[in-house]
Amino acid sequence: MELPGNEKYKAASNSRNENPWLNNLGLSEHDLIDLRNVQTTYHVQLNDHPDVGYHFRMWLLWDYDRIWGVFDMGYTKGLFLVDPGPKPSAIHKSPFSWRGVEKSATDTVLCNELITKGEIVIEPGNLEIEGTFEFMAGNGEPGGEQCAFRGKPHFGPSVVPYSLEGVVDEWNDYGFLEEEERVRQYLSLEELAADLRRRDERRAASGF
Repeated sequence: MELPGNEKYKAASNSRNENPWLNNLGLSEHDLIDLRNVQTTYHVQLNDHPDVGYHFRMWLLWDYDRIWGVFDMGYTKGLFLVDPGPKPSAIHKSPFSWRGVEKSATDTVLCNELITKGEIVIEPGNLEIEGTFEFMAGNGEPGGEQCAFRGKPHFGPSVVPYSLEGVVDEWNDYGFLEEEERVRQYLSLEELAADLRRRDERRAASGF
């Protein structure tokens, strides 16, 4: 289900619907829709502050077999990368790396894969998510021990107001000293194979 005529959602909707990994899984239409709909806008609650309610926001986008996340946790905003993303009909608990800034000090970038990391649980079909950010306090301030959260999809169509290209560019801007990422689903077959090997080597080295 789409929002017709709304240009700010068009890029993310198109990249999801054209995703070759999703489209070649051989899923039933129902299971494909469930997996595609992981990409949406989420209302997020911080576990340490349930009184605030689902006041914060998170957006997930498919990029081939991985998920990019955009988050605003009040004090901290930024991006995270789940690679690989969820599989069909399975509860998926995955590590992620995050990069971002404290909103009151945007000239100081938070980007260190040893500490700016976390975990997220994604269950296609259920669509509620939960997880933790490390190096973030329970109220969303950067530098704390852990920020646990849970999220539920917004009511309505599965829409995201960001493009894959814009998210990947921002990720690279935050990590200007790190190896650059590219939009995976737009790579050539040769480039894609090399990128997946690089991902698998990194995961093996980190113990995942």
